[in-house]
Amino acid sequence: MREGHELIGWGMATGIWEAMMSPAEAKVRYSVDGKVTVSAAASDIGTGTYTILGQLGADAFGVPLDDVTVQIADSTLPKTGVQGGSWTAASTGSAVQAASRAVIATLLKHASRLENSPLAKVEADQVEIIDGRFCAGSQSSGRHERFGDHGTGRPFQHRGTRQSRPRYDDHAEVCGLHAFRGLRRSPRR
Repeated sequence: MREGHELIGWGMATGIWEAMMSPAEAKVRYSVDGKVTVSAAASDIGTGTYTILGQLGADAFGVPLDDVTVQIADSTLPKTGVQGGSWTAASTGSAVQAASRAVIATLLKHASRLENSPLAKVEADQVEIIDGRFCAGSQSSGRHERFGDHGTGRPFQHRGTRQSRPRYDDHAEVCGLHAFRGLRRSPRR
C-alpha cells in the first residue's frame, strides 16, 4: 500500500516460549509485626534471586522491601529447580506469589470473622493491600485492618508450588518506509 511517498506494510508475529520453568516450592510467612519471610532452597549465583524474591514478597503484602527477609541456599527449605537462565525467577518467583496469595486469603478469612471487623462483609476482590493493611474501598474511608490484628499472636504461613507452563506472545505492527529516502516510520509510536 502507498500513502503519499511512503510504502505501508503490515506485519504479524507470534511465538511460544516454554518459559524455562521447573517445579518449585516456596514458603511465605507473615508475622504480626508486619514482617514477611520468604523461604526456598534456591541459590543466587549473582542473578538477583534475593532481590527478586524479596520484591515479590514486598509487593504481595504492600510492605517495604526492608520488611522482607529472604532465606535461600539451604536444602532444608522448600525445594526448587536448578539455577540457570531465568528459571529461578520464573519458577520460584511464581511459587512465592502462590504462597503469598494463600497467606492473604487466610488472613482475610480470619479478619472477616473478627467481631466489629471493618472487613466482616467484604469480598476478597474488594480488598486492596496498602502499607501492609487490608483496605476496603478507598484508603481514606478508614475501613482497614492490619494483617497482624487477627488476634492469635501467631504468624500465618503457607507453601506455594508452581509447575512449568508455556508462554504465548503475539505482536502486530504497521510500518511506513519512505520510497525515496529509505526512512522508516512506525505510526503507532
